[in-house]
Amino acid sequence: MKTLLELISSEHQMLLSKFNGLMMRCTNIEGWTALIEFCEREFEDNHHRKEELFVFSTIKDLPQLRAGGPHCTYFFEFQMKNPSLTRALAVVKAVTGQTLEPQWTDDVLDFRNRNLPLVIPCEDHEAGRILLRSARHISKSDNDFSQKMEKLFAVYKDIQMDHFEREESCLIPLCQNLVSQVEWGKIMEKMRLSFPDLTIAN
Repeated sequence: MKTLLELISSEHQMLLSKFNGLMMRCTNIEGWTALIEFCEREFEDNHHRKEELFVFSTIKDLPQLRAGGPHCTYFFEFQMKNPSLTRALAVVKAVTGQTLEPQWTDDVLDFRNRNLPLVIPCEDHEAGRILLRSARHISKSDNDFSQKMEKLFAVYKDIQMDHFEREESCLIPLCQNLVSQVEWGKIMEKMRLSFPDLTIAN
């Protein structure tokens, strides 16, 4: 059985590999649309939503969560200096003139209202979703889409890579320390039954 870290890391690797392949094919609106749809479906509606519903919700009430993981101080300082949500909103405004607002789910609103450290990864998730909403709007209404898409997706990729590094080196190891491998095995099985496997075929 995979550990939680092995599962999350393997999904990260698959997502980035497919993302890079699709980016290379973005020479027309069909290519960009395929990339948007992939990111919406696999990054956001699948991988990130699974984390929010199953991983984050498992540890949200544990008092040890506030003590942080092995590199939390470093990553917290980085996030405060260059928050992903601010980056996403700024590039959307600069590229499209749009002013978008986060669309928090009820469970993430609960994390925010309780000021849990889980707010940071959830802001990463929402930053990506904002960029995709803006890209989707451009794909439907803007004839001068290519350069704008390149700028949006450059930030999207940077945010995902920063986010994955934080999870793999800090948050997920913390999760594994707070909950037994047996319990994580049960949770990962629920994840598998609730969400389809990632669609990574070329």
